[in-house]
Order: sequence, then C-alpha cells, then structure tokens
Amino acid sequence: MGCESNAHHSVWGSTNCNSRGEALVEFLNSSNLEILNRGIESTFCTGGRVEVSDITLGSLRLLKGIIGWEVSSELSMLNHRHILFTLRGSVLVRLIRNPRGTNWGYFKGDLRDRLERGTEINMKNEAGLGLAFHWVQQALISAYEDNCPHRPVKTGRQSLKWTVELESLRREVRWLFNKCRSDKNPHIWELYREAQRNYRKEVRKASKNAWRTFCSSINDLPRSARLRRALSRDPKIKLGSLVAPSSRRTQSEGETLELLLTIHFPNSEVTQELVAPVAALLARRSNWRLAMRVATYRRVEWAIDSFAPYKSPGKDSIFLALLQEGREVVIPYPVRIFRACVATGYVPAMWQQVKVVFIPKPHRNSYSRPRDYRPISLTLFLLKTMERLVDRYLRDEALALVPLHPNQHAYQAGKLVETAPLYQLVIRVQKALDQQETALGVFLDIEGAFNNTCYNTMCDALVRHGSDYTIVQWIWYTLESCMAVATLKGFSVRLAISRGCLQGGVLLPILWCLVVDDLLARLSGTGVFIQGYADDMSFHGG
Repeated sequence: MGCESNAHHSVWGSTNCNSRGEALVEFLNSSNLEILNRGIESTFCTGGRVEVSDITLGSLRLLKGIIGWEVSSELSMLNHRHILFTLRGSVLVRLIRNPRGTNWGYFKGDLRDRLERGTEINMKNEAGLGLAFHWVQQALISAYEDNCPHRPVKTGRQSLKWTVELESLRREVRWLFNKCRSDKNPHIWELYREAQRNYRKEVRKASKNAWRTFCSSINDLPRSARLRRALSRDPKIKLGSLVAPSSRRTQSEGETLELLLTIHFPNSEVTQELVAPVAALLARRSNWRLAMRVATYRRVEWAIDSFAPYKSPGKDSIFLALLQEGREVVIPYPVRIFRACVATGYVPAMWQQVKVVFIPKPHRNSYSRPRDYRPISLTLFLLKTMERLVDRYLRDEALALVPLHPNQHAYQAGKLVETAPLYQLVIRVQKALDQQETALGVFLDIEGAFNNTCYNTMCDALVRHGSDYTIVQWIWYTLESCMAVATLKGFSVRLAISRGCLQGGVLLPILWCLVVDDLLARLSGTGVFIQGYADDMSFHGG
C-alpha cells in the first residue's frame, strides 16, 4: 500500500518528526505492517521544501518479495515523485489466442493437408454426415491452434502518440528539476514550475487531440455501435443473485441460470440429457435437386463473406475468419455438408447447442431481476452460414411468388424505420390535423415475440408463402432440437427450448415477419392503416 502520509519521522528518512509521524509509528508497531522504504531519497520536492513524505507499507510476508524499492529519477507531473519496486512471486498470466495474429499462410497449408488426409465419405446417411462434419470442424480448429499460439494479454496501451515537441518539453522540465535540487535558487524553482505547468498542458492537449482523431476516424455504424457499448458498459454490474417472481433470492449459480433461462424462454425445461443429432431421413431426388439450388459454391462463399470475420464464435470456437481465409481449401466440404443437411433434414449435435449469455440492459435502476438482462445467443458459424443460405432461398424463391405485406418494413432491403413507416405515419396524422379531423393512433410492442412463437405457427407461415416442404422440414428440425447452454462461474445449465427462436439466429427475422404478416393482411381490410417493423406495430384511423 502506497500513500502520501503527510507525516514526518526519521524512521522513513524525513528531516524532522511531527505528531502525525509519531502517531503513525505507534500504529505500525501495533499492526502487521512494515515500512518498505529504502534510503532517504526525497519523495516530495517543491520550491520551499524537499522531504520524504510518501511511504510504502506491506505485510511481513511480502517483505522478502520486495526488490529494488527506489524513488524514480523519471519526471512526474506533480510535486510527488514516482515510487518503483519489483514484487517477486508467481503471477497469474492470462493467455489467449488472438485470431488476428494467425499466420494465415501456414494455416491454409496445414488445413489443406488435414482435409486431404481424409478418405471419401458417404454423406447420404447419418453416420457419414456426422463423420464429415466432425472432420471439417477438427481440421479447422487444429490448423488454427497450430498457427495461432497462446499469447499473454497486453495491458497498459499508450493513449497518445508521443511527439518530438512533448519529448523536448519533458527534457526541459527534467533539466530544470535537477538544477533546482542542486542550486536551491527560488528563481529556478519558479522556472521549473512554469515549465511543469506548460508540460502538463501540452500532454492534456495531445490526449484530447488523440481522442478527437480517433472519434473522427469512425465513419461506419458497426464501429460507432461498438464504441457506444464500450463507453456505456458498467464494469460494476456483475451477474449474481437475482430476485425471483416469488420474491425469493437465488442461492447459487445454478439457481440464477435456471431462473434466467425459464423466465426468458417460458414453457421450456431444464435438462441434463446429452444432445443427439437429428436422424437423417431418406432423401429423394427432388430433395437433392432443391439442396443443390440452395447450396452452391458461389452462394456459400457469399454467405461466409456476409459476416464479420472476428465476431464472437459459438461453442466450437470457430471464427468466420477461418472459413474466409481458407475459402479455396475448405468451401467444397461445407457445400456437400449443407446440401446433405437440406436434403435429409440432418442437424448435427453441435449445431443444436447454442451458447447463451445474459447482458445487462442499459439505464436500469437495479439489476436484481431476470428482466434486467437480455439473452444473446452465440450460434456456430457453420450453422449461421447454413441459415443464411436458407434465408436467401426464401427471399429469392418463396417471397418472390408470395411477398410480404408492403407495410412490413423490417429486415428488407431498401426499407428503413426512419424513411418509410414514420414518414408515412406523420404524413397521415398531419393531413388529418390540417383538415380539422381527429387522428387516433395505437402503438403496439409485442413482448417476448421472438421467444414465445410456436414452431407450428412458424412452419404454417412458411407453407402459406409457398416454401418448399424440404426447407420447412429442415427449419422444423433445427428449431425443435435447439438447446440453450448458459454458464456462470464454471456452472452450466442446459435448457431444451420448446418454442421461439433464440435472438442472434439468422432465420429469426424472416420467420417472425412471416408469422406477423397474416395479422397485417387481416387488419389491412378493416379501414385501419397498419404498419409493422418486426414486433412493433402502429395502427392509425381517422
């Protein structure tokens, strides 16, 4: 423990003793703390006095581990000087793999060698599909781990660019400081303080300019959203004991996870059973023809490139960057796997396990209830790629024949919440007011829309819009076999999802738009102007 004691005593090298120093020495004699100062080098320097007033305290057990305690000769921006020492002992170093530091050249070569070692696999049955999926997954992970070794986490990043002008000012202040210590001239002390103030001013100015430059360089929505999340994040909010609807507090990590999962995913059950793959069905030629239209080489490449390369991975730890960097080597394998999954309805066991994390909602007075947190699912990127292919097929094929209601503005190219629904609504309200009429509006937000929609309702909506039965079958199996896995302090809870879609899935937006489309169509013919944006709707009459 380091402190500016404002107490003087000869025990730590002060030039005199005062009452505060004597009281502090008496306290230290009655405690388990030792003074770690070495020598009598002054720690406080000003024009009127040079004194030792900064002391370092530690327990007797740490005394032997302190090495090289000294007063730094490096310049500080205050009258107090820096204290340096080394604490000897074992330090827990956190090691991580940073995918941005992967040697991509060697990664591609290793990936090609691993994939070519495998024998030809028959993907028309359940055993062959499971083996092919496991082989590609292990090849990606092994090649990544071999070419991206663990590295310690770096801390203490430099916040500003050190310039020649700042270095010149620092040298000037340091020269004046050394001259003051040897000369004791009051005029030199005044010059030193003036130079120190100017140095601090320029450092603050450089820091502000660096921050302005960084903010000015952000010119896209993803980076600005990431910066906003970083600035609004409160590190003091930690997920712990929560208050259940019965007013009883959870007593363990397991109870907290079960409460969160059951509140956010109602009618689902906590289970300890291991996940098994959905059995593959006997596919017909028509199923294979459709699968070949859904998963082509170019479409798989497009789907992979549509994701950010370093987004958080799922339980398999595969980043999209691995697929993007090794595209010419690995894409032929996912193409065959995706085709077989669509044709047979096969869902690998790993795809069914969705990692769920709970993040605190912003601007809450307290974080003691389950609704104060939002569930976010981290699905596997191979599954996300497959869902992207199905989503594109639905938009290009089914919705081209039976399109969504024109007043549905969510998740569609060329439509935005600011440009379409709000503009149309304001125009209608303004028209009614200009004509001295009454404008009546109702705004509806469907709570838990994504988490509470039944699977049958989603599949019925797909059929109404002309989706092929093979696609409906695969989506049904994917939804029905979904299992949420949440972890807190090493304790995991599994929840078998019985309805709804986990937020974060690629198919979730289009499935909800299909479900709510029937409501928009029914109400449009009743004389009410209705608009929808996902689970938000507005009704206007007048």
